[in-house]
Amino acid sequence: MIILIGVLVLILSVRTVRPHLWTVVKTFFMGRLWIPLALYLAYATPWIVGAWLLGMWSVEMSKDTFLVMVTLAVPMLYRAITAPDGDAIVRRAAIDALGVAAFVALYVNLASFAWWAEFILQLLVIVLSVLAAVPRAQEERLHVVARVADFLRLLIGLAMLLWTTVWLVQNAPTVDWALVARTFAMSIWLPAVLMPFAYLFGVYAATEQILTRLRFFNRNQQKPLRVRLAIIRGLRGSLRYARAFRGRWLQQTSELAGWVDTSVLMSRFRAAVRAEQP
Repeated sequence: MIILIGVLVLILSVRTVRPHLWTVVKTFFMGRLWIPLALYLAYATPWIVGAWLLGMWSVEMSKDTFLVMVTLAVPMLYRAITAPDGDAIVRRAAIDALGVAAFVALYVNLASFAWWAEFILQLLVIVLSVLAAVPRAQEERLHVVARVADFLRLLIGLAMLLWTTVWLVQNAPTVDWALVARTFAMSIWLPAVLMPFAYLFGVYAATEQILTRLRFFNRNQQKPLRVRLAIIRGLRGSLRYARAFRGRWLQQTSELAGWVDTSVLMSRFRAAVRAEQP
């Protein structure tokens, strides 16, 4: 929080940067990017309340819940916009929640340094992360900088793992292992229960793109409502179908005018998509 507030203050203190920050804020709110996020949080809240009533969640887990939402749940929502199908959403969510990185993050989070040490350490990690990412997009001779930064980040990670291990050995009797277990379980069940919302959001985004592109193939005029409804019905709520409905299929909609002929086209489209699957 100190780092985030410091960055915000720094941005606001630079006169040439302030207009760009305002542009980002306007894009977020005026562009309605906040609406799916607000609905997402509204959908997540009853699940968390239910887990609290069942004894699976407690106030002590608030920070970890926030981290799971920021690092796992919210990225899953916006990745659904480009996901080719539901399987891709599930696979990526499983990797994020059950991968080695997730276990390491949970383990390291069990023990913290003093606040000033955490502050310095996180600043160092941020700088090293930038040094590891930016040079890779530059000349090849600068790639050595990225490799050095990666090596230093690895050393920091190993040091944190060692610190946590030593701390656990020394403080094992005082650790609330039930809280640790609930926190770990939450990092799995929370993304899992949010996955249906992310999937439906992906379907909605893909369907909206289809309806927008229909105008291009209809002399910049919207197709009749019966045609649009037949297309939506023909997608069967499938993200795979919604992603695949493009190109020649969109072009063929220029000849459609009724429910029946659109339904026939959608039936042929689904058969073609199924035939393309390995």
